[in-house]
Amino acid sequence: GWGDGFLNYTLKSPANGFNYGVSGASLTPYLDSTIYQTILTQIESHKAARKVFVTCQFGHNDQKTPEYKAAFNGSLYRFVDEIRAAGAIPIIITPLTRRTFSGGHVIENLANETAIAISVATATRTRFIDLNKASTDYVNAIGSAAADTYNYIAKDRTHLSPWGTIVFGRLVSDLLIAKYPDIAKFTKSNATLSALLANGLPA
Repeated sequence: GWGDGFLNYTLKSPANGFNYGVSGASLTPYLDSTIYQTILTQIESHKAARKVFVTCQFGHNDQKTPEYKAAFNGSLYRFVDEIRAAGAIPIIITPLTRRTFSGGHVIENLANETAIAISVATATRTRFIDLNKASTDYVNAIGSAAADTYNYIAKDRTHLSPWGTIVFGRLVSDLLIAKYPDIAKFTKSNATLSALLANGLPA
């Protein structure tokens, strides 16, 4: 995903973070995992000295299992409640688009998960960014061949290459800064990459 690119290339010292994303994970079992407990422990360790943000982007795998798909809405509410109770600021992020094309356009198959994420964020007054829309617009703008350069392996149009994680990590950073200016002080700019993203040009 974009987590490593975001943490390693957009944050400015003394800000730092941890990537606790797990490939193949669904939100509902994730909230009962030891990794999630580690997140809650990290919040407790740092909240006295720092403002702690916790981002949440799920949906790709949740939609594949009927049980997890049905639970997705409630699990997002649980995430918001528990992260706030722990003393951090939750940020919901709609799922990064897949990069499979049909008829010259990206196949948009995460609309349900995107709508649920926005609905929960709105209902709970939680910070959120619509990465799904922004990444879909960008990938449509650059086209299938250019989008394939971000693939983890040749036909994998979901996971990201090392360069892909930098590109979409920058997109996440730019979306956060545009919507929540207080985050800007924790970030460093990359004007060249941001301009390519904003203008729909291959990076």
